Amino acid sequence: MKMPIWITRHPLIVQFTLITTLLISFVLGYFYPSHREFQAINSFKEIHPDCHINIKTTQTAPDWVFELLQKAKLEKYATRIWRMEIHGVFNSSRQLTSEFELDLLPSFQKLRKLTVTGCFLNSNSMSNLSQLKYLVQLRIESCEIVDDGSLTLHNLESLKEFYSNYLTLKKVDLKNLPRLKILDLKNARIGDELIDQLSPVSGSLTSLGIANSNISDEGLKKLHHLTKLEFVDLRFTRSSPTGHPNFTWEGVTQLKSHPTLENVGISSTFDAEILKKIKAEVPRFVTRWDAPVRPEDRERRILEVESNHKLERN
Repeated sequence: MKMPIWITRHPLIVQFTLITTLLISFVLGYFYPSHREFQAINSFKEIHPDCHINIKTTQTAPDWVFELLQKAKLEKYATRIWRMEIHGVFNSSRQLTSEFELDLLPSFQKLRKLTVTGCFLNSNSMSNLSQLKYLVQLRIESCEIVDDGSLTLHNLESLKEFYSNYLTLKKVDLKNLPRLKILDLKNARIGDELIDQLSPVSGSLTSLGIANSNISDEGLKKLHHLTKLEFVDLRFTRSSPTGHPNFTWEGVTQLKSHPTLENVGISSTFDAEILKKIKAEVPRFVTRWDAPVRPEDRERRILEVESNHKLERN
């Protein structure tokens, strides 16, 4: 294979270009912000030694660069972190043992995605969360909100998605969340009063997750106030003592008059016969992925209720 003529005619230019490219690559790798991100997260760990934190980055660099940056100030590097996971500590009985006020979170102003799991959160935690003005996605799992039990999210103008699972709360307080599209509160065991508390996001919310909740037919009727709602998740709802949902199949079919609602997740909630009735009434609400509830799942719920009653009596 012949070498291009211009290379043989201008060897010095080729050598200069190669050397310049290598130098630029070295300098960029040397000062790449991901190491500054690790610096910032270490300062967080010093304040919260019992808090397990994982940082998600897309680049890596040699360890000695990290050591070199330890002499630098941390505050200016905190703003470079875009994704964070904070994990609390459970005891041997899987009970929460950590309470975080998340007081350093406001330093991480460029956070886009945040996950908090396994801890108690209080009103100060909620206040600190609300200072992350660039936050796009927030996920809170296996946590309990103490004090007044209020999930308080204010002035998060960039927030589009909120996901939770087994989040113990009493109410939601949402203000100035103009871009919120997805609100998932599965296994929160909230009731009809929740729907009334969603009025501040009624004009933006497209997906609502209330799986395994205590919502009744009355609560489902209030979903008509969410004018842009396209999907509501009711899957795996067996919240009553008998292992059935607190809403009926008639309550689900009344949603067919909602102007924007396209689908309802009802897998593992109703028996096969009930699913047939819903499909006959509103075909779009039952898809091939919507399976009937298994008898053993209902039995498990009955045993769970009985076990809880025994613990309360003791």
